Amino acid sequence: MLAAMPDRRSQTLERELLEFAPDAVVGVDEQGEIKLVNSRTEVVFGYSREELIGRAIEMLVPGAARSDHVLHRERYFEAPRARPMGAGLDLYARRKDGTDFPCEISLSAVATDDGMMALAAIRDITGRRRDRDDLRRAVRRLQAATEVAIAVGGETDLERVLDAIVERGRALVEARALIILLREGDELVVAATAAVAGGLDPKVATLRFKTDEASEELLLGRFTGVDLAAKESGRALIAPLLFRGQSLGVAVALDHVGDPGIFDDEHQRTLEAFAASAATGVATARSMAEERLQNTIDAAEQERGRWARELHDETLQSLAVLRMRLASALREETPDELHETGQDAVEQIDDEIVKLRRLITELRPASLDTIGLEAALNALAQQHQEAGDIRVDCEFELPREAGERPAPLLETAVYRLVQEALNNVSKHSHAEHAQLRVRELPTQIEIEVSDDGLGFEPNLVREGFGLVGMRERATLLGGTLRVDSTPGSGTKISAEIPLGPPSDD
Repeated sequence: MLAAMPDRRSQTLERELLEFAPDAVVGVDEQGEIKLVNSRTEVVFGYSREELIGRAIEMLVPGAARSDHVLHRERYFEAPRARPMGAGLDLYARRKDGTDFPCEISLSAVATDDGMMALAAIRDITGRRRDRDDLRRAVRRLQAATEVAIAVGGETDLERVLDAIVERGRALVEARALIILLREGDELVVAATAAVAGGLDPKVATLRFKTDEASEELLLGRFTGVDLAAKESGRALIAPLLFRGQSLGVAVALDHVGDPGIFDDEHQRTLEAFAASAATGVATARSMAEERLQNTIDAAEQERGRWARELHDETLQSLAVLRMRLASALREETPDELHETGQDAVEQIDDEIVKLRRLITELRPASLDTIGLEAALNALAQQHQEAGDIRVDCEFELPREAGERPAPLLETAVYRLVQEALNNVSKHSHAEHAQLRVRELPTQIEIEVSDDGLGFEPNLVREGFGLVGMRERATLLGGTLRVDSTPGSGTKISAEIPLGPPSDD
């Protein structure tokens, strides 16, 4: 090594600047010959100094990139300067054992007695890339669950829920086809399919399997046309649709259409995350269908409480913010910043879990039973005033005697409508003042919630931010709901709920 740089100054440069550097450092002359290396280079690449000195630098470059590297090296010596190598690209280097590893390379130039020398500082970023990829996969699985929730959150018709699930699921795992089978008694029945053009035999839609005979090998063999477990060849995935420990069916994905043409473990985990949210959507739609068949308001409120649309809005918005934050961190942050962001994300997820548990325990407000509707609405308005910079003025004309109060079901419905309307005011309107009016007339209860906030265009807003639940609740009770709003002029939500039973229609 010392013979390659005979003067004392060069020896000092090697010893002090190279030997103790945290990265592998390789010095290369204009002909691409390695002239010096530090001890870290031996650790990173697995070569000894003697094996490197005098050899071409391309021995450390993956085979497919060597010819291009020669051209890039020659161009660098035409105008040598300090800069990162391959900015914006994923760079790899090759170890002695033939394995490649991701790296970052910084270039600089130094004049020597024998001409210009390029110094390449090479950092192995395998651990950082692994952390980034793990986080990216976690975000993708989170996105899978979120996309299903968004797709079916405002939908209660089972057929439309299934159509949304299979289309999004197929695109998510990049499959030629996705098939949803649901349990019907002691059978598994194909309930929905999605496929690229000509990608699935129409007869698949008619298939039925006995649940006690429907093994993975049988299912995948029937769908793929071969009498073997296609899962083992990477051609198919299967994931259960589980809701509260109960199997509702299975999701089957066939043939990965992207490179390399087969599914891997990450595709399996993504499909499982997707299937978990899909099962919730299926269970919700089935439950709502049962409610309509029973045509009883009591069953509708119980199921509405069980699924708690309030969870939908709050949880989805928090997940969306978390996903954007993590995605931004993956693109822009340093490893230390990324670690801190990951810790913050875990804390935020813990907070969301606490919120979910609280909402689940409060689906039926105890205050309705203990202090009555008027007092419960007053308490609700007070909560919003204390939680944000907004004044809520209340005006009520409601009976207070127990014998004159509306049925418990109607009180719950009124409370829920007001609760959702005030939630929208607090979260979205940026209002300073809101007005709440609730009064009971001889034939109906009238509700009005208005604010002086930003307003919006009702025809353009997504039907997933509480409006579907409010309209559906009012309709189930035989009532109506109206939203009046103009950008910049505030919002008014009005509902009329009849005191008598809803009509058959």
